[in-house]
Amino acid sequence: MPSIFTRIVNGEIPCHRVAEDDRYLAFLDINPLREGHTLVIPKVEVDYLFDLEEDLLAGILPFSREVARKIEAVVPCARWCCATTPSAGPRWCGHTRAPTRPGV
Repeated sequence: MPSIFTRIVNGEIPCHRVAEDDRYLAFLDINPLREGHTLVIPKVEVDYLFDLEEDLLAGILPFSREVARKIEAVVPCARWCCATTPSAGPRWCGHTRAPTRPGV
């Protein structure tokens, strides 16, 4: 059975696509922790992120960085984090976080 992420990639479940290429998809989280909370996923389905082919694994962080830069242009934030979480499939999440510097 396809994961929820495969169904999103295939267009079976709607999402707000932020960025996409032939290998990755970035889309807004439906329950965001902060404004701009975006998921970045590989388009191939694997159960464990580190089972990705080397080139896909190596490319997901640069793709995520470009997504983060585009989001940061419209959603100001002081910090970014990336995380993998065990869930319905592998995902690489970019979270905007509230500014933490005094006066910001």
